[in-house]
Amino acid sequence: MNRLDRIKGCLLGDALGAPVELREWNTVRAEFGPQGIVDLTPAYGISRAIKEDTQMMLFTAEGLLRAYVRGSSRSICHVSGVMRSYGYLSVVFFTGPMVFALALPALDRQNVALVAVAESKSFMSSQFLNSFTRCSLIVPETRVVAAMLLQGISKQEWQRQIVELNVLQKRTAKTATTYASMARSRLETMDSELWELVRDGSLPVATQAVLAATVKFSPLFGDFLRTVVRDQFRRFSTHLEPRHWNAFLEDRLHTNLDAPTFSDSTRVKLRQNAMRMLAEAGFIDDTRSLRLRSQHIEPAVYHFLHQHNEQYVLDCLQVCP
Repeated sequence: MNRLDRIKGCLLGDALGAPVELREWNTVRAEFGPQGIVDLTPAYGISRAIKEDTQMMLFTAEGLLRAYVRGSSRSICHVSGVMRSYGYLSVVFFTGPMVFALALPALDRQNVALVAVAESKSFMSSQFLNSFTRCSLIVPETRVVAAMLLQGISKQEWQRQIVELNVLQKRTAKTATTYASMARSRLETMDSELWELVRDGSLPVATQAVLAATVKFSPLFGDFLRTVVRDQFRRFSTHLEPRHWNAFLEDRLHTNLDAPTFSDSTRVKLRQNAMRMLAEAGFIDDTRSLRLRSQHIEPAVYHFLHQHNEQYVLDCLQVCP
């Protein structure tokens, strides 16, 4: 069996019989231009027709690209990073039967690149990194900040409550300001309905609402959830391991040309806070054992995300079988 046969078998097997279209690069270039497939294409006369979870699409592409790129390599490979470097992908429809279009460049093509749907945002900007080198989910503090945002207080009153009144109960004004700013930045990716869930919801609801805002603000962490953590649940693994995060981060650094250089201490801090957020959200027992726990989305949080078409965030929160 040659490489192409293995590719087709992997694609069809992972797709579980769903309709699949495998295109050659010259046909993609003729239809979409030299940039390749860069966006959703119309299906059944509808543009942007994806309605459901794209989980199966990612698994299908992951299996195919593992076979194509890594061959017999046993190293850990993450789909979004590989996609940006090695192929062209377009999901054209995903409601009921899945229609999935994937184009691989010719084997002798020197410069291959992929712009994948929902993967165009830079994961490595300082904004995203700062958001979890400085703190974890900070749910209690975010509840307080959500209440302040809902009150619509002035800039001066914000400063007075955070610094003078120390409503977050931090030891220093600098820490209080950092936590307040981070919580606000995360919350402001969503509207006031989510703020109300954070302020008024039960602890599980508030925690998941904070997590939703966090993964939207910090897609580096969100993508770790929806690729690596989901993959470990899919494999029926019992534990995460530090190497899973390390390999994921290395993959991001390798595939993102704009990625900064990290010191060893920054890498450790990123891993520590990523694991701490997983523990706070209930996906692992604790940061020492890293034992995986099944965690399902709270109905109130699901309803908000579904109503507001937050599909990426839903993908990040719905990683358990």
